[in-house]
Amino acid sequence: MKTASKNKQTHLKEFSDRLNLALDHLGIPPLNHGRTKTVAEMFLVSQAGAGKWINGVALPSAKKREELSQRLGVNTKWLESGHGEMFRSSKLSISPLREIPILTISEAENYEKILSNFIGQKTFVDIELGKNGFVIISQSDAMAPRFPKGSFLVFDPDCEIRDGDYVLVKTKSFSVPLFRQFINSSAGSFLLPIDPKFKVHTMTSNDVFIAKMVQHRMDY
Repeated sequence: MKTASKNKQTHLKEFSDRLNLALDHLGIPPLNHGRTKTVAEMFLVSQAGAGKWINGVALPSAKKREELSQRLGVNTKWLESGHGEMFRSSKLSISPLREIPILTISEAENYEKILSNFIGQKTFVDIELGKNGFVIISQSDAMAPRFPKGSFLVFDPDCEIRDGDYVLVKTKSFSVPLFRQFINSSAGSFLLPIDPKFKVHTMTSNDVFIAKMVQHRMDY
């Protein structure tokens, strides 16, 4: 039993060493200087959970290990076991981290005004966004189960919107913007919910697109 426990501790320590090495290469702040907070925000976990990964106390789930390896640009096999090449390619190519505001769905309607003097909670993303990118935390069941309550939805108002995209739209029929799938067909344009208990909205000339969803993240 003692040997098994020791082996587990060794495995956890070696995993945390590789994780911290990958974080160093990405330029994440060092230990005791914001690393735990940054990792927690990047991967939408609690600071306590991120601290356990970083300090060799616990392993992330298999799904989170895959997400870690993808977003840090390292091979999953290397991250998990130390075997094989560290990086996914000879040249590490990762979008730079960017901190963007978290808005309420009501605030999203006036995002330009709010973002010009924003004071509030932010989170990190690692994708290319226009200058007005923002996050909304879903509070509706309309797009569940694909986008359940608590989903972090990253929106970019500067993206071109096409048929099939998930969008945020201001309508006169609702007091707050709608997050729905945009469908453009010969029969007209529609905003579709995923949960069938919610009605399909037929778009009119008064409806205004606010932004396109470009990333969806969950706190696992």
